[in-house]
Amino acid sequence: MAFTTVNKSIANHKNVTYTGNGGSQTITGVGFTPDFVWFKSMDAGNSHALVDSVRGTNRVLYSDSSGANQSISAQTFNSDGFALVQDNAANSINSNSSVKTALSWRGGTTSGLSGGTITPSSYSFNAAAGFSIIKYTGTGSAGTIPHGLGVAPEMVMVKSLNTTENWYVYFKNNGATHYQSLDTASNSTSNSGMWNDTAPTSTLVSIGSHNGVNQNTIDFIMYCFAPVQGYCRIGRYRGNSSSNGAFIYTGFKPQTIIVKEQGSTKNWYLFQDARLGYNGGNRSYRPDIADAEQTTSFVDFLSNGFKFRDNDSHFNAAGNEHSYIAWGQTIVGTNDVPGTAK
Repeated sequence: MAFTTVNKSIANHKNVTYTGNGGSQTITGVGFTPDFVWFKSMDAGNSHALVDSVRGTNRVLYSDSSGANQSISAQTFNSDGFALVQDNAANSINSNSSVKTALSWRGGTTSGLSGGTITPSSYSFNAAAGFSIIKYTGTGSAGTIPHGLGVAPEMVMVKSLNTTENWYVYFKNNGATHYQSLDTASNSTSNSGMWNDTAPTSTLVSIGSHNGVNQNTIDFIMYCFAPVQGYCRIGRYRGNSSSNGAFIYTGFKPQTIIVKEQGSTKNWYLFQDARLGYNGGNRSYRPDIADAEQTTSFVDFLSNGFKFRDNDSHFNAAGNEHSYIAWGQTIVGTNDVPGTAK
């Protein structure tokens, strides 16, 4: 029986690894033209370098920094990956002899978006895969912004491009009265100035008047993620402080998982299948810290979810609530062709 409209998850999200060469090189194997790429050195304490087609591939933000949008030499996104050049401002992208990972998401639609009180200056969205990138200019007054997904996003990340401000993150499970910061380990915090105490709708994201999401005349980038059955799941789980840890059902085998504990000062964690990509060897890294990968295997990727194998309090403290987002592949799609859960 058909289960998901995303018949091949790797047509929308793919993780690859490569070794930097300190110069120019082309990385293939992504399988599509990416619109958003999250680069990270696995073996060095370099920042997480986030590049997208909407800001321009000559601009970079760092998930572990509150710093403004920075200029780099232009990377080129192509039909099967990206062509890289070395840039000292983004050592996670192509520094010589360093093992890298790149997580890619596909957008694609760049016209036809309307509605809201704040008009995006540019955007790219992929409604079928529940992902959009929206660039807008703040007004200083509470407003609404169209996101293009057709369903309400359950995770939203916003970053000021011109000023030093934290990354501000909305999770549905935390509610529209709260936010978390991608670049810090801080807990879920109440502030009506972020989302105007209003949850996203099927067409609009609400923002308040806080400078971190809506300072007058300042440019912002917004990443929106919505659940898609059998491909993307956004939710919450409770830890148990056991090496026989919590099992979280997703309905698919994950490729990428991002986790954040809600109630205390704990780091963000990112797990993905490209490095090393097998149970007992799934390494991780922390989006809020510019360090090398964690070599301990904390999690098993299963055919229908993920299960923690460590009692680390950052993602498996007894009784603590954690928000997560995961992308992956179910076994059967609307084409009724069995997949590889890969």
